[in-house]
Amino acid sequence: MRHLDIAVIVAYFAAVIVFGLALAGRQRDATDYFLGHRGLPWWALMFSVVATET
Repeated sequence: MRHLDIAVIVAYFAAVIVFGLALAGRQRDATDYFLGHRGLPWWALMFSVVATET
């Protein structure tokens, strides 16, 4: 692999880690994690179920 390929992979992993750490503090307990604090619209849940089945 070339240096540019490795740089893109490293940048991707760094972005995923930073994004995950930035959003990790929004969940207070397991209910928030599994149920999304019951604030998600029905269409978002529908797309999630379809994507999971696919």
